[in-house]
Amino acid sequence: MKKLLTFTLMAVLLSGCKYETPPEMVVGKWQIVKITENGHENTAQFVNKYNKFIIFSEDGTYTRGVLDSLSNKSWMLYSEKNELLLLNGSPVQGVKQWKIKASDNQLELTDKHGHFKILLNRIENLPEISIRTEKDLIGKWIVDKVTINGYNNTKEYAFPERWILLSKNGKFYNGGKDNNQNTGYWQLDENLTAINFFNNKETAETFISFYIDDDRIWYEKKDDDRNKPSVRIYFKKEM
Repeated sequence: MKKLLTFTLMAVLLSGCKYETPPEMVVGKWQIVKITENGHENTAQFVNKYNKFIIFSEDGTYTRGVLDSLSNKSWMLYSEKNELLLLNGSPVQGVKQWKIKASDNQLELTDKHGHFKILLNRIENLPEISIRTEKDLIGKWIVDKVTINGYNNTKEYAFPERWILLSKNGKFYNGGKDNNQNTGYWQLDENLTAINFFNNKETAETFISFYIDDDRIWYEKKDDDRNKPSVRIYFKKEM
């Protein structure tokens, strides 16, 4: 009877508890291990090996990646609502407000619409990483692989001889075996995750971005119809 009363009391106490995330569970070093968009993993489009790390400091500031020197990034935690606010540097551009679930070694962030989910693991130290600069990107890049919904479909690609040349003067040249050539300007973005291409050097309005994935760069063909397959074209640097 005594054991039954004890169990009942514990059940009542637990049912009355509301889960809250204390800031102490957020402070520290974290590595982004997965980002999903509408249920599909899309990590490489948002982070790479340079900026997949987040350090939350006790003073309410945070840094992104191994090169981040900007001091205007701040975070706020509303513990009673389990909401995390990331200002000026969210892993998903334009999304500042996140629902948070925290444990000792893992954070799970979900945007309020449920479109994006980010999984982070706690780490002790940031790894040593050799830094890629614009100089490393200069050169000719050729088609290496084509995927449709993640499956290799390179043999069926209609333009296997397409190439893109990134010049040291900030211009790019794009062509193929038919000698049709496009030209414009390129620039590595400040987060080292993408190469932005634009026609007008003065306005620098990006018309397409290639994402950096270690030794390759890639872009995804965009379509307003979400039912159409996801096509990604990967390029490798010609040696």
